Amino acid sequence: MSAISKPSQPPVRGLFIDGREVPASRSDLLDVINPATGEILARISHAGNDDVDRAVKSAEAAFHSQEWSGMSNRTRARLINKLADVF
Repeated sequence: MSAISKPSQPPVRGLFIDGREVPASRSDLLDVINPATGEILARISHAGNDDVDRAVKSAEAAFHSQEWSGMSNRTRARLINKLADVF
């Protein structure tokens, strides 16, 4: 007799604000679906207006910071590519 494997639950992810994953102000989740298979890859927090405002303020502050604006284009590109590889 073969064992029937139970499908694993997709991971639940929060919002990425200020360099870290944070919970959303809303409690509902959105499914991230693989369009080729219909499989649910993850469930993500559904951002509310307050979450979007927080994210935009954080991004603007980071953009104007010396840490980001003083970085060379090549270094910035490497960091963005590294981030893309993680996701």
